[in-house]
Amino acid sequence: TNPPYILHHLPAMASILANPNVYSHLHIPVQAASNSVLFEMRREYTQNDFESIVQRLRGSLAPYPMHLCTDIICGFPGESVGDFSETVEMMERLQFPAVFISQFYPRPGTPAARMKGRIPTQEVKRRSRIITDLVSRSDPFKSLVGTIEDILLTEEARIPSDLVGHTKAYVQVLVPKSDPRAILGAMVKVRVTHAHRWSVRGEILETIHPPGAAAAWRRARDSRDCDEISRDSAEILGDSLSSLEVSDVGSRWEKGPPIILYGSETGNAEAAAWRVGRSLGECCRIMPADSFSFEDLFEKTDGETQTWPY
Repeated sequence: TNPPYILHHLPAMASILANPNVYSHLHIPVQAASNSVLFEMRREYTQNDFESIVQRLRGSLAPYPMHLCTDIICGFPGESVGDFSETVEMMERLQFPAVFISQFYPRPGTPAARMKGRIPTQEVKRRSRIITDLVSRSDPFKSLVGTIEDILLTEEARIPSDLVGHTKAYVQVLVPKSDPRAILGAMVKVRVTHAHRWSVRGEILETIHPPGAAAAWRRARDSRDCDEISRDSAEILGDSLSSLEVSDVGSRWEKGPPIILYGSETGNAEAAAWRVGRSLGECCRIMPADSFSFEDLFEKTDGETQTWPY
């Protein structure tokens, strides 16, 4: 979101970002702090405009923290040592947790490629290293240690033993997969225990919302033993679907499609079961619970496990 466009919509943006279902995170590029450099870049804002946006957004979202990141171009033609110092001072003052740093490149055909006052390459690299070191030395998430955060577990981390979630301010939180409550799609409450440069680590305190039907089904499907389905795993999905009046969930051998059982005593249970089946994104068998025995899901024939016929 470029500063001149957001400047006229700050109250609306603050209202949207304060919504508990929206991450309070924005990428607002500043490129440089010097007004003379911004003018040469043909930017339609000043340093004061940019800082006003940052301060007003951070202030209006309290008590929610605001996660802002920005862009910096080092060595734009005509950028003096004093101009660059203004950028360094602004970065120290505003303390962005993430900054995208680039070195000026004269792209052919652009007005900037024809500008005079080109900065020597080695000086451009030196300025880039200064900004990089400044950002790397910061510790933006230290204040989160000990806090309680609600996070949505959305993906697997690069570290195989962890899952990734994000706080309201879009700070990355790592939690161990070894915790049985660490399920993709679940909303959990965590205590932040450690802060690193680009993320924090937390321990799960409780589950706020179970995962959606599809995530829970895959968890139940993949966690069963080799020769029998785990009723406990199936109940994970059954619990998450209780509001839809689906009474039980079965599975087919070798990761086959699920059987969704519904209680025939309620009139809308079958329709609810079909809605759940569609949400799983897989071929499902929908049937009333009173015509199916959970124990009959698998049959033994000549010592081999056979699937219940579809």
